[in-house]
Amino acid sequence: MRRQTLKHQRHEHSLSYFDKIGCELYSAQCNVCYDDCRIDFYRCVPCNYNLHFSCMSLPPSVKHEFHFHPLVLRDRVVDEYYDYKEQYCDVCETLRNPEHGVYYCEECNYDAHIDCVIPKGDLERGRQMKDLMLKLKLKQLDKDISIAEAKMEELKKKWEMSMEELEELKKKKRELSGAMEAELDRA
Repeated sequence: MRRQTLKHQRHEHSLSYFDKIGCELYSAQCNVCYDDCRIDFYRCVPCNYNLHFSCMSLPPSVKHEFHFHPLVLRDRVVDEYYDYKEQYCDVCETLRNPEHGVYYCEECNYDAHIDCVIPKGDLERGRQMKDLMLKLKLKQLDKDISIAEAKMEELKKKWEMSMEELEELKKKKRELSGAMEAELDRA
């Protein structure tokens, strides 16, 4: 299936779909998870902005058990209070690259790796649930379409019967009118 060019909330330009990169030497990084983009991703060529198909569904904000406020997805966060090379994830307390995407609370200056907030397994389960829900909706739509088509067929039959009845009434009217004219001509 060929995916279209699309507009996504995370970038100002349209993104084009690439099913794979042909050149082994070329590498693109996803602007959300910063893993290599080699297959199944969207790209803004002029900006070198890349987004895995799987990263498109990351929620713009989440509530996490380790923090009171909602965390907002950001492309990058550089904490001004610490050296650029000493930026830490507040969940796992390991170094993080300030140029990589994070979930962030501006009010508390709290930031966390995307994987610390939403483990990849949870993302996959979420996508599977979304796919399942879409399949169920499609199945329900197929059922609704079948019901609507059956109703249309029933209405078509009623319409055809009504048209036959109308033609029969018109025929009787013509016959009666003809009989009346013949009676008047005799009189």
